[in-house]
Amino acid sequence: MCNWMSGCLARNGRRNGMHNFGDEIGQRVAVLGFRCDPLWRTGAGLEVFNPRYFGYDLDFVPIETLTERLA
Repeated sequence: MCNWMSGCLARNGRRNGMHNFGDEIGQRVAVLGFRCDPLWRTGAGLEVFNPRYFGYDLDFVPIETLTERLA
């Protein structure tokens, strides 16, 4: 599960983005992620816009922290 504030999902081998409809199990995709505006990382920003706001039992993890784990 990936939940992000600023990201993009694209089909591999193509230059167009994907929507949350028309996707198929087994599709190869590329995920692009970007840091959000610093405003969203403040206490007030995270209070109104975070994974738990959308019903996920997850804490916010900055994308740069996630990418450090991959390096």
